[in-house]
Amino acid sequence: TAYEKKWENLFGKLEQYHRNHGDCLVPQLYKEDSALGRWVNHMRSRRVELNSERVARLESIGFVWDAWDRQWEEMFAKLKEYHRKQGDCLVPRHYKEDPSLGFWVMTQRNRRDELHSERIARLDSIGFLWDSHDHQWEDMFAKLEEYHQCHGDCLVPTNYQEDPSLGMWVSTQRKKRD
Repeated sequence: TAYEKKWENLFGKLEQYHRNHGDCLVPQLYKEDSALGRWVNHMRSRRVELNSERVARLESIGFVWDAWDRQWEEMFAKLKEYHRKQGDCLVPRHYKEDPSLGFWVMTQRNRRDELHSERIARLDSIGFLWDSHDHQWEDMFAKLEEYHQCHGDCLVPTNYQEDPSLGMWVSTQRKKRD
């Protein structure tokens, strides 16, 4: 049938895409072959309607049924590697080495209420901090305690040369109090 021929043709294109790119993550709006992008998206949304032979063929070349899950897993792996190297999960929002990781971490924090409990548990298991501001506040407070031990007071000048961030933080705390 015409449908069978079209399916085989697009599957062949997907195999070629896999050979060229190492995966089957064809963007839905794939500029080089918009029909392939639409077809891959259609296959994902019609999995339950496909016969077992077609499902098996797609899976044999690494077809990803849920691209969002795949992306989440890849970013989580990057975060675990960051944690291994840095000792924390405090990826800067504009992380120069991998801007997408900084954005992803921020997104996880902002969408905690929408995350599945299993993902929250996995993030918690590697020491993910849901409120990085609390952590930063605690770090600055620890610096203020050190200042107090050395100087006998908490009168940190705003332009404190030894640690300008501490001077600015103390100034901000004073302003918030007023």
